[in-house]
Amino acid sequence: MNIQYVFALVRENVVRSMLTMFTVAVAFCLWVLIVSLGNAIRNGGVSLDGADRVIVLHKASYSQPLPLAYVAKIANHENTVVAGHATGVGASHAESLDSLPIVAISAREYIQAYPEILVENKSLRAWLKNKEGALIGREAALRLGLKVGDTIPFRSSLWRRADGDNNWKVSVMGIFDSSAKEVQSNAIFIHYDFLNDSRISQKTTVGA
Repeated sequence: MNIQYVFALVRENVVRSMLTMFTVAVAFCLWVLIVSLGNAIRNGGVSLDGADRVIVLHKASYSQPLPLAYVAKIANHENTVVAGHATGVGASHAESLDSLPIVAISAREYIQAYPEILVENKSLRAWLKNKEGALIGREAALRLGLKVGDTIPFRSSLWRRADGDNNWKVSVMGIFDSSAKEVQSNAIFIHYDFLNDSRISQKTTVGA
């Protein structure tokens, strides 16, 4: 088709042309949002599947955090067995810059809510006692060449330390397997308290 003919059609009905371009732009933005949400869920290592679990998100956007106090309110609901929380870190390896699916969680409650996470009791106890420890999936351990006792240096695109530094590090305390698709073994779990106590902004919020 002749390009001049196309421009002529556009000039004939400017309003219709603008509306068409706006519709295309909106459709593209929605597609990007859906893909981003899917990637965030997959990279976090946890699926939203499970009829016995409820995921609570901010009504405006899944990327908006919620007050930590909400967790206690949910835990006190008569039908709640356990209430935990998870917060994205937006991490990348400090040296290789590879993306790391690190999630800061309420360790005891989260492990209880996801019995699909299989880890030796000795490793679990060691991790629960070490605020700066990490529990990593076997797939992540193999991909990164990590073993118990190794250190994971990382940077966060979401959070900055209170001392102004953007370099973080955690020690591998245990390696877990997964018995179901709801939990992917490429995840790396760290303690929420470690993140919250160290970051400079949005303290006592969860779920970002």
